[in-house]
Amino acid sequence: MRALLTRGLACALLLVGAAALADDMPPALAEMAAAERQFAATAGVKGIRDAFLEFFTDDVITFSPTDIRHGKAHLQAQPPSTGSAGPKLTWEPVYGDVARSGDLGYLTGPFTFTSPQGEQQHGMYFSVWKRQPAGGVKVVLDAGIPTNDALPRGNFQRAPKLQPPTAGGASGSAAQAEQSFAAAAASSQRDAFSRFASRSLRVHRAGAQPFTGYESASAQFSAAPVTYEAADSGVSRANDLAWVVGRYRSAQENGLYVRIWQKQRGRWYITFDSMSPAPKS
Repeated sequence: MRALLTRGLACALLLVGAAALADDMPPALAEMAAAERQFAATAGVKGIRDAFLEFFTDDVITFSPTDIRHGKAHLQAQPPSTGSAGPKLTWEPVYGDVARSGDLGYLTGPFTFTSPQGEQQHGMYFSVWKRQPAGGVKVVLDAGIPTNDALPRGNFQRAPKLQPPTAGGASGSAAQAEQSFAAAAASSQRDAFSRFASRSLRVHRAGAQPFTGYESASAQFSAAPVTYEAADSGVSRANDLAWVVGRYRSAQENGLYVRIWQKQRGRWYITFDSMSPAPKS
């Protein structure tokens, strides 16, 4: 989570800039990016906890250092964090995409958590936004990874168009696509990504800057087996964008993952993947 705790570590409404108003920027994605900016601004005014309570759904999914959490009970148990002496959390969306139906989208960007003692931790947050029955959008999933250094902020950009591999992807539902990927990764993570990932894949790994494009990201994939166990998921009304969260285990580590699947011409492809290793005991 982005949290209190930092966004994935211990984890004035700003209008979307000129880049966010480009012709290929769907209004729903611009709306979500604007909501993310207001979320960040609210954290600066009301404090981290109260902003999270306001912008998260009641059944929001977040990551603790070791497992997946559902709901806001852990936030409600935290004391308010307003005032100049409290911790500070700043972030900004720089990348994301939205379903054709406009009801589901994801955003990511750099964050900085500053402790009351002035120590800073940097990372990349990741959030899934969903349109609510009463109107507006809220966060249904919040996660992130630490990075070694602060990352640049800038104009928001929509994720590049889906670029499937020559042969690959998965038919059926998004849940079936995730199952097919997991089955392949149980033999070789690298082979699984080569079959199911878009060439425009974006990958987040702890301690590193984001990897954009499959060629850049592929060095992060192990030729060895990785076991994935999905824990929760969601899909857009248009059935063209889906998110999955779960647990993973390899010979080197175990932790939590979040993945975005997008559909083109009847087949699903991975367009975003993030892995958060559990602290070593």
